[in-house]
This record gives sequence, structure tokens and C-alpha cells, in this order.
Amino acid sequence: DKLRRFQARLDAESAQLTTRAAQLLRDGKKDRALLTLKFRRFRQDKANAVDGQLLRLEDMVSAIRWEERQSEVVTALREGNEALKSLHEDMGDVSALMDETRDQLAMEREVSALLSGETTDDSDLLAELDAMAAPALDLPAAPSSLPAAPVG
Repeated sequence: DKLRRFQARLDAESAQLTTRAAQLLRDGKKDRALLTLKFRRFRQDKANAVDGQLLRLEDMVSAIRWEERQSEVVTALREGNEALKSLHEDMGDVSALMDETRDQLAMEREVSALLSGETTDDSDLLAELDAMAAPALDLPAAPSSLPAAPVG
């Protein structure tokens, strides 16, 4: 802002020096008019230097802002990457939970099938139950054939 004000002041002085040089030339003071024009050129060169400084400063400010934005983008990308990693870790937990749920459902189906009597072959289990229900007596085995009846 100070550079802009300084530049405006130099531009105003340049205009005044041009007017003064013209007046000196009309008054017949050519050497003084030449000196005034040289001084004006010096001031214009100074104004041009200020213009260059302003442009460099504006470029620097623009470059700094650009770098700040790039830094913000990199930071946001880094945070996004970390969030994605966290989500992927959570997905691994979900996968294990789904496997466990699948196993529990399979076990539930097996229990339901047993309770509803949907087993394939229960004959060996029924024989075992009959053996458990029979009294446990050590009796001799019954003869397989009957003795012949007396005739007479």
C-alpha cells in the first residue's frame, strides 16, 4: 500500500516536472529545462522500479497463497488416506463378524434340524434307547426251539 502511494506521488511529480520544463524552455532557459527533464527521467525510472517491486511482491504473495493451498490439499489428502485406512481396518472386523455370524447360523440350523426330527437315520439311536429302557437283568437266554411235547 505504501509503494502504491509512493508511485502515485512520483507520477504526480513527473507531470509537474514536465510542465516546469516546458515553462523553462519558453522562458529561454534551455539548460535548466534539460536538467528538469533529466530529473523527471530519474523519477520515472524510480517509479518503474517501484512498479517492478510491486509486481514481484504480488507474485510472491500469489506464490505463497498457492503453496498454502497446496499444503492444505496435501493435508486433506493425508487425512483422507488415514480415514480410508481406518475404514479398511473396520471392514476387516466386519468380515470376521460376518464369518462368526455365518458359523452361528449353521449351528442354529443343525440344532433346529435335530429338534424337529429331520435327521436321516435314527434307527441306531432308537435301538440304544430301547436298550436303555430294558431292565438290566442277567437272565439266561430263552431257547430258540421248544421241546417236543410228550405223546401218550
